[in-house]
Amino acid sequence: MMIVRCDYCHKKIIRESSRVRSRQHHYCNLVCYNKATKRKYIYPYKLGQCIECGKDIFVNNSMYTGKAKTKRFCNKTCIMKYRNRIMWTPEKRRIQGQRAALINRGKVRSLQSRVNYALANTGSKSHFWLGGKTGHSRTIRNCFRMTEWKKAVLQRDNYTCQYCGKRGGYLEADHIEPFSVVLQRLINREGIDELYEKALQYDRLWDVENGRTLCPKCHKMTDTFALKTNDKRWSYLF
Repeated sequence: MMIVRCDYCHKKIIRESSRVRSRQHHYCNLVCYNKATKRKYIYPYKLGQCIECGKDIFVNNSMYTGKAKTKRFCNKTCIMKYRNRIMWTPEKRRIQGQRAALINRGKVRSLQSRVNYALANTGSKSHFWLGGKTGHSRTIRNCFRMTEWKKAVLQRDNYTCQYCGKRGGYLEADHIEPFSVVLQRLINREGIDELYEKALQYDRLWDVENGRTLCPKCHKMTDTFALKTNDKRWSYLF
């Protein structure tokens, strides 16, 4: 090994003896080489701006600096954002879904394949993961206090739907402020540890004034039914 100096920046560099004897010029890196030889493109070379986020795109080799400047994104994240926003419109998603249904019709995956798919999307690996609150939420929804709350709401409204006036039959006790929103507010304030015990002591969950009696048809027409709570009114909580 021998110590030589970079011909451009004069920085000391270590090279093998064979390389020192076989070459007349020595450079510490590609940048110094490009500057010393006055090449057209000095790397890392600024190619342009990302069409998704607007950040500068730098390239480290000559792959994208020819006539065909095809690099339009700074990373793979921007590529996927662009595809989901521009290329994958709702109509294209529908068509792709129909094609996939035709291709996979009649095909049965093996048991091992289904097990592997399930394991790959279980728990925190799933994109639906909410921190582990689903089990706690199910336990709270089926506890004795929920049964008492529903009975109290139905009795207060005299077993009458508050929208259409139907009396008797199958009726449901609905939360005016959604149960998931109230529970999420409790989680944000107290944490998820020992959530069941904390929920039993949280008065807002069992407030009869936050309930109303509805028939199934009217319940589905409310703006808080099922997944409709995923709107801008509650986005600051989740």
